[in-house]
Amino acid sequence: IDRIVVQGNTETSEHVIVREARVRLHERYDQEQVAKIVPRLNRMNIFSDVREPEVFSGPAGGGLTITVKEGNTNTFDGVAGLAPGNGGGSVVTGLVNVSMRDLFGTARKLNVHWQRDAGNGQDLGFQYVEPWVLDFPLDLSVGFDQRQQDTTYVQRTENLQADVLITESFSIGGRIAFETVIP
Repeated sequence: IDRIVVQGNTETSEHVIVREARVRLHERYDQEQVAKIVPRLNRMNIFSDVREPEVFSGPAGGGLTITVKEGNTNTFDGVAGLAPGNGGGSVVTGLVNVSMRDLFGTARKLNVHWQRDAGNGQDLGFQYVEPWVLDFPLDLSVGFDQRQQDTTYVQRTENLQADVLITESFSIGGRIAFETVIP
């Protein structure tokens, strides 16, 4: 394989698609490896369509054409309202979820969550995932969650997680978390 051509990508970087396909330049053509490209790219959950790679040959050598169609990688769900407060007045209540699965075309992920109920309880969450650290199949994620319950307590959790892809369908992960409760 002397060339890899990626078509149809408008946001996602060509480097990211080739990396996830796990086919390298100047290696021998292997039908089993090429057959795994579609499931690998679909697993990213950022494409609405991935076609079977096409093989081509020419005077400069042979190669693969990978054709993708990008889907909607960002979601926003939200609802807000006003509820009567404990001491009179009103309290803003609601739920907001923002999810970005292909941040800046790099397959990075960012999730933000906010929820407030009428009982003055509030949840706040944040998670960021950095895929393929140093071009190794290692995903690192950092997260923060906070639960505030009235004036009773605040519970915070910070975590760091690492996942290493061992095979196509097996990964090993570890997580370190630090939790505090402030009365």
